[in-house]
Amino acid sequence: MCGLQGAEKQLCTVMLDITADGNTLPPFVIFKRKTLPKEKLPPGILVRVQEKGWLTEELYLDWLKSVWFRRPGALLRQRSMLVVDSFRSHLTENVKVKMRQEKSDMVVIPGGMTGMLQPLDVSINRPFKSHLRRFYRDWRCGSTEMTPTGRLKKPSLSQMCEWIVAAWNTIPEEMVSKSFKVTSISNAMDGTEDDAVWLTSPDSETSSESDIDSNESSDEQ
Repeated sequence: MCGLQGAEKQLCTVMLDITADGNTLPPFVIFKRKTLPKEKLPPGILVRVQEKGWLTEELYLDWLKSVWFRRPGALLRQRSMLVVDSFRSHLTENVKVKMRQEKSDMVVIPGGMTGMLQPLDVSINRPFKSHLRRFYRDWRCGSTEMTPTGRLKKPSLSQMCEWIVAAWNTIPEEMVSKSFKVTSISNAMDGTEDDAVWLTSPDSETSSESDIDSNESSDEQ
């Protein structure tokens, strides 16, 4: 979940998803509100709403249908593997049934181990959030609209979506594919790539920069 500080808070959950061949899938964003925004949103992003801004089972099934089962190559219906953390919405019986129907095997990372075994946590989240902070700071420096209480007005939903898409597009294919090797997910079976795990250290989610609160990022493949 991302929240912008220094202005009125605009909260949303951003699901970022990647594949071992280097592809980035469209971000799936859940805004904390009851109705979908009427404003025009940028291409390359899927937007949903939930009263608390949380990822529910219903929304996760929506993500499977809208993103995972439409990823490049999915129409071939070959057996695939989806690596997820142990968040409860990933592990419901309805989700497991849908995964089996689509020939996708689910691999669950144990709690407390995502910093070593989850490709997004290890390699991707930090640069993505760094770019997101930069876009927000640039906007904040040029924004003059204030609330009656003297705080900056929050950015529009379309503006936030533009930042998310732009930040996501900065992630290079090589970084994505490498993230699966340093977490020992897609390494060659003959052992020739076993040393890839030492190429980088796990990415830390902590940062001295606090313009963006981050409570959750979900899923990678």
